[in-house]
Amino acid sequence: MQNRFAIPLRYNIKEKHAGSHLSAAQHVAVDWAKVDDYHAILDLDCANGNLLRHYMERFHLRACGISKSMEALHQADVDVLLHAEILKADQHDIPWMKNSFDVVFLTKLIYRNCRCDQLMSEVHRVLKPGAQFVLVVPGSPLLNRLTHLLKTNQSSQFWDNPIHLMDRLNHNGFVDVSMRSSRLRYTTIIAHKQESTS
Repeated sequence: MQNRFAIPLRYNIKEKHAGSHLSAAQHVAVDWAKVDDYHAILDLDCANGNLLRHYMERFHLRACGISKSMEALHQADVDVLLHAEILKADQHDIPWMKNSFDVVFLTKLIYRNCRCDQLMSEVHRVLKPGAQFVLVVPGSPLLNRLTHLLKTNQSSQFWDNPIHLMDRLNHNGFVDVSMRSSRLRYTTIIAHKQESTS
């Protein structure tokens, strides 16, 4: 049976991220993402490039990002701009070839008007077989679960409901979809692309 809820057994999380400029949501993504040397990562809303910089400082990897506006990147570190591939593009039409990335991050809230099935389809396309999609949504897993149970009809209409997102990920071909928590303010959803059978 698939594990849909997990609590980390990590300690010293504060020390692990000391000195970084990551947002709280990005910290949560880093807690659960499996990134290593020579991986290719994609941040779907890289803003000022802090998540990419975090990984570029720790690993030898290919760092890519999508920015909705190039103005936000003026605050980015020069190293990020020189060594990462950051493009102004739409998240629903990712401008990289299929099977390009080992990890794709989405740490910004998904809004109701988002074309989530199209977004998930694009992420599935650019992920390598067995690769990881890391989504972060506000709220603790317990509160989100209770909200889902108490207001099923209303909450299931919103794309920021993790239970609904997990169902949509399964529907869009992702496997091993699970919900995790390392900080009370956020829920992390991890999904994988099916390993190739050949």
